[in-house]
Amino acid sequence: MPRLGRLNKDDTWLVSLVPHQLDEDVESSYIKGCDSVSVVMCSSKTLAVVCWPDAFSNGDKEALTSMESEDTATASPLNEEKRISRRLSGWTGATGTPIVTSIQATATSTPGNCVAIVGRSDGELWRFNCTAENISRESIVREVTVAEVGYSIFVADSSSARSIVWLGPAQGASREFLLLTAQSIECWEVELTPNGKVSKVWTYEISNDKDVMYDLSGQKQVWLLDLQLDESGKEFTMLVASFSKDRITSSSYMQYVLHYFSHYSKGEVKRKAPPQVILPKARVEEESFLYSMRLRVGGQPAGSALILAADGTATIAHVGHGGNVRLYKFELAWGAGKVLDACVIPADEPGAWLVLTEQAGVWAIPAKAVLTGGVEPPERSLSRRGSNNEETSKENRTQMAVDEDLTLERTSSEPGMGSCPSF
Repeated sequence: MPRLGRLNKDDTWLVSLVPHQLDEDVESSYIKGCDSVSVVMCSSKTLAVVCWPDAFSNGDKEALTSMESEDTATASPLNEEKRISRRLSGWTGATGTPIVTSIQATATSTPGNCVAIVGRSDGELWRFNCTAENISRESIVREVTVAEVGYSIFVADSSSARSIVWLGPAQGASREFLLLTAQSIECWEVELTPNGKVSKVWTYEISNDKDVMYDLSGQKQVWLLDLQLDESGKEFTMLVASFSKDRITSSSYMQYVLHYFSHYSKGEVKRKAPPQVILPKARVEEESFLYSMRLRVGGQPAGSALILAADGTATIAHVGHGGNVRLYKFELAWGAGKVLDACVIPADEPGAWLVLTEQAGVWAIPAKAVLTGGVEPPERSLSRRGSNNEETSKENRTQMAVDEDLTLERTSSEPGMGSCPSF
């Protein structure tokens, strides 16, 4: 595998895998069966990008790096009014500077080349063109609006970028992606040709959806955290957190909800099903923890979603018949470390959840473990800080320890095992 030069180990790097396939019959979303894979990494602090055009090739060639000036504000085409609105919105890292929130890369018609789209917490979007010889970047012109005067349940205005997800496969020489902002969903089209344009196609304003706003009524503050599409690219799920106070006890709590939508042509978005509360009264978390949450959908058992957080937790929320919710928290007692990412084993039907751990590699979570080991949502946290109901948590751990059927199966590298799609 190509060598990696010196990088700042204290930095956080976001990674996107890009399969390159000559066989058009192979699903582009899967690493399985591809001819080569590009790996694109972006620094959350500096916008520096590292790319392996072919991560599986032999040799000791160093990866390509893009480490130019980190003063991205001077390179951005935003005018002074928009820069002011940008500073007033979004969130920052520990140093007070904007951070990268999402990266998605895709292959072009040229083998080994790819285009990466990067979003930042201040609302900026960047395009990186990665070839076998070099990496170039350019700022995407994006209108940033100043938040309206008055109270809003949304924490920040629409400039901040939460997450990016591709909207279906490439169509000819272009591909579309969805951008989740603080209070809207934007659709953008990317021309995959050299010097290709990136332009907005449509915008769906959450605040204009009466059904959604009715569901959010009574909430003091609302965070739109992440967005995930299903295999068809027509239906997507949004993870939302809100802050409320109990009218009787005056105690504060967080609530986590999944919202379901269907997407039609010409930017028409409609709610597919009523929202599903997965944690009704959870511990109040810091904003930095909320912003770190990532959503995954499509794993077994059917109707489940997995929530990742920066502290290394992975929680599966299974919505069963009648809308009843049970939670399964992935934990290994023998020091697997943090859960870094998750995906689903490719299969004709939704496959098992796979989780990538810090110390113990990749593990599969059988559907039986989720069903048997899940608990009713008590007053608890999605973080490692523990539950407000310690007895429930203790009983759950005891049940998992004595039930041999809940033993997680470590995935094998032997031929014939299912491979993991792009994270």
